[in-house]
Amino acid sequence: MKIISKSEIDVKHRDDGRTVNYYPPFNIPEGTKQIGFITCDTPKNCNEANHRHPVSHEIFYQITAGKFRVNGKIYELEAGDIVVMEPGDEHHQIADKDTKVLALRIPLSLDKELVEAEDKNN
Repeated sequence: MKIISKSEIDVKHRDDGRTVNYYPPFNIPEGTKQIGFITCDTPKNCNEANHRHPVSHEIFYQITAGKFRVNGKIYELEAGDIVVMEPGDEHHQIADKDTKVLALRIPLSLDKELVEAEDKNN
């Protein structure tokens, strides 16, 4: 698992008024035929199950600030931060407020496995 904070990326302010954010590149697993593009609006107090993907990498882009638990540790994320999950990383959102996330699943796969229940509030 890796977190890329928006505060640490290369930002360019263009003459035409655009601001362009350059995140570091990601390697795509060899042989990947499809990438899943997923958006998720998570309402406050939603109880997402702790899970992992044994085959897929997942890249989450935080549209709004939010929290994730990854491999037992809680991460507070700001809008614009990215979380890169490796296959097997156990994770779920902690919905203490409404959040919006964009995710890429590489390769696109339905390989979600639920992990034994835990206290999701800590």
